[in-house]
Amino acid sequence: MDIRRRYTRKIINQTFFSLLKKRDIDKVTVSEICKECNINRSTFYRNYHDIYDIVDQFFQEITTEILKSFSSDDLSMDQKFTLVFSKLYEHKDSFMLLKKKGLLKRLNSPIFNATNHAFGNNFSSSEWYFLFYGFSGLIKYWFDQDMNVSVSEMSKISMNLFSKFISSK
Repeated sequence: MDIRRRYTRKIINQTFFSLLKKRDIDKVTVSEICKECNINRSTFYRNYHDIYDIVDQFFQEITTEILKSFSSDDLSMDQKFTLVFSKLYEHKDSFMLLKKKGLLKRLNSPIFNATNHAFGNNFSSSEWYFLFYGFSGLIKYWFDQDMNVSVSEMSKISMNLFSKFISSK
C-alpha cells in the first residue's frame, strides 16, 4: 500500500473514531466522514465498502500484525499469548469505544482466523473449536473488565488454562 493510501486510510479511521465517540455507528455517514477528511466519496469507497468495513478492517489489521509476529518459529505459547494481549492493549481506547457501541462481536472472525494460524494443525477439529471459543471468551472477559487486568496477568491466565488443556490430552 502506497504512502498516500495509508495516509487516507489513517485520516478516515481517525475521523470515524472521533465521530463514533459522539454518536452511534448508524448515525455516522460516509458523507460526513468525507467532508471532515476533505476527500471525495469515491476515495472513501476505494478504501472501504461501507462504515462497518472500517471496523472490520481495523480488527483485520490488528490480527494481521499479530500473525506477522507469530511468523517466528521461536515463539513459545506464553510469548504468543503475551503478544496478543499486548497488541490488543495498544488499541485499548478504540476497543473500549467499540465495546461501548456494541461492535466487538465483529472481532470474532479475525480472532477465529488468528487462532487457526496460532494453533495450526496440532489439534483435532473439536479441540481447535474448544481452544478458539475458550480464548475468545478470555478476550471477551478482558474487554468486559475494561482491559484493566494487566497484559501479563491475562497471558498468565491463558497459559495456565492452555497448559491444563494440553496436559489432559
